[in-house]
Amino acid sequence: MPVEDPYVPGFTVIESEIGGTHAWPVPEHFDVTQGYGDQHAALDIAADTGTPVIATDDGTITVTQTWNGIVTKGDSNSYGNMVQVTHADGTVTLYAHLSEINVRQGDTVVRGQQIGRVGSTGNSSGPHLHFEVRSNGSKVDPMVYITEDSTDAEKHFEELLEQYGGYIGEDGQLRTIDGREAIDKTLVEIAEEAGLNPPVFYANNVTVTESRSTYIMNIGYKTNVEDMNGWGGKRVNGRVAYCVEHGVALGLGDNGGYTQRELTKEQLAKLTLIDYWGRYKNIANVKGCSAVNYNWDTIDVSAEYMAEFYTQLLIWETINSFGGSFVGASSVSIPSTVGGMDNIASQSTYNAFKKAVLAKVDQFYTTPSIDGQTVTIKIGETVTLTDTTGALASYKDTPSANTTGISVTKQGDTITLKATGTPKENGTIVFGYNVDEDRRNRNADGYYRGTSRLRGYSSCKYLRRVCNEKW
Repeated sequence: MPVEDPYVPGFTVIESEIGGTHAWPVPEHFDVTQGYGDQHAALDIAADTGTPVIATDDGTITVTQTWNGIVTKGDSNSYGNMVQVTHADGTVTLYAHLSEINVRQGDTVVRGQQIGRVGSTGNSSGPHLHFEVRSNGSKVDPMVYITEDSTDAEKHFEELLEQYGGYIGEDGQLRTIDGREAIDKTLVEIAEEAGLNPPVFYANNVTVTESRSTYIMNIGYKTNVEDMNGWGGKRVNGRVAYCVEHGVALGLGDNGGYTQRELTKEQLAKLTLIDYWGRYKNIANVKGCSAVNYNWDTIDVSAEYMAEFYTQLLIWETINSFGGSFVGASSVSIPSTVGGMDNIASQSTYNAFKKAVLAKVDQFYTTPSIDGQTVTIKIGETVTLTDTTGALASYKDTPSANTTGISVTKQGDTITLKATGTPKENGTIVFGYNVDEDRRNRNADGYYRGTSRLRGYSSCKYLRRVCNEKW
């Protein structure tokens, strides 16, 4: 039979009397002639030819199919004239056997907008709408979406979200309650617990969390900007995240607003070193302890958590030294009265921590005294070079590069060169700063990315030329 173009332009929005997270697709027509099951992963809703069919929720038209006039089974042509709508959460709804199509591929539609009319095109024995819902590539029961019972999971999600410290504002954006800067669980975890797909605003955004189980009431501090009686370590997509813009809360909004300030690569490198030596290496040997959490339960606090707290304070002080419009902390103190009870942090521990960490950081920026030195050495001879600054001890014992062909041994601040065999006429020896391999290359540029909330770790891949050999 000849194939006619089923497209008829027009824009009409029709209110559907019933529905859940999605509207009923054929308003005022509720005769389901075949339900969802193993052999039929869809709903067939009977209605006269020409009855309006609506988009069940906001979305984008991703497929429009014109029937070729041939009745087949088991392929897309069996759908006849068909429309697919992809919604913001990734769910796809499919409307088949249409007599008329009112949209084009790429159109944006709203809930209740007419997208076609009931028909009997394709593999159909009479006028009806064949309606499918696909989630994560699989066909699922449409009744879960288009009946009132489907709102139960969404209500449960909202209840759980409030339980974990957040809520969804009227603008559809994520907010926090009780003045907290982050929610306790990721939105994906909350959604899974509620039996719901992640909400629209979560898609493609980061998740900022601060577990209440580690929000300590008796760990506190005072700065020139604020006093805090409790502190919790932040995580961005599960990674340690420090607040660089002191006193500026996480701009949760669409859950991607935590970037408040761009830092230079040099500034990021310095903050990275503070985290590396302060928290990861715990160079100051900060100890763990017991404390009371947000729920007033006594818990064990790890040494890493305590070191992370002191690292945050030192980062704020360091940011203040950057100058300009940065908001840092020009003063930090840890009174024993701050924290709601005896403070598990202390000023003396922080002072010792700060001294130890900055000593290691300063070594990174100190050029060894033998940097760039030229040495002439004969075959069979041994030459010893000693760095008088103490910085060389923080470099790796094995050269990052050696084009000389001579034997090189490093121990602490001393390098021993021995010309044996057939060394080259000249060459260069390079040593790299000593950073654990699993801390390297976490980002493409080797540093935290340019954001005020630091993510991951830095490789600190500065290589200093120590000596250039000639003989």
